[in-house]
Amino acid sequence: TLVSDSDAIRLQRLRLDLGRSLGLNYHSPRNWFAPDLIGLLRQGPLAIECPQPRIQRTIAPPAQCFMVIAGARGSHSADGSSTTLKIFDPASGAEPIRSQSFVSLQRQFNRMPFAIFSN
Repeated sequence: TLVSDSDAIRLQRLRLDLGRSLGLNYHSPRNWFAPDLIGLLRQGPLAIECPQPRIQRTIAPPAQCFMVIAGARGSHSADGSSTTLKIFDPASGAEPIRSQSFVSLQRQFNRMPFAIFSN
């Protein structure tokens, strides 16, 4: 897990350093379109940093969660309505591997920007 920090520049630097140490590229949080995500996925699996809603600070900030997108099928329209992703999410418990539409993934994240680690 990565630390949560209110300093966005520090977080960006930490994530860039983590990506480099793992041999991965870090792509800053943004609202991804399905074709852009599929372009990265063609180079290999993606680690998605699940966005965390802004909540009041507590003594121990929540740990970041990650899920892996290992594949996709569909015609990959810009809005993502024709894209289904193969997702590995160890935090989901009983069903860690599932298929999920790109649109429902965005809904799950409340349409918040998310970061990606790629090959």
